[in-house]
Amino acid sequence: MAYFGWPRAHEDDAQGAVRAGLEIVDAITTLETNTVLQVRVGIATGLVVVGEDGAEAKLTDHEAPSGADGQAQERENFDND
Repeated sequence: MAYFGWPRAHEDDAQGAVRAGLEIVDAITTLETNTVLQVRVGIATGLVVVGEDGAEAKLTDHEAPSGADGQAQERENFDND
């Protein structure tokens, strides 16, 4: 999972998320492997509250307890049902 706009928000965070998702899909198709690889990308925009995970959390230890991250997962799994 990636959070665009954390720790600082930018005007083009949503576009950056879409570009990153498309680049991931493109990168998977260009890999040379003997295994069939598939990738799915779910993107949700909206307010996400990101905070530290624990009292002595490092900069990379964070969690997003709000709903937008779950919405992205639901979108990514939409075709899975």
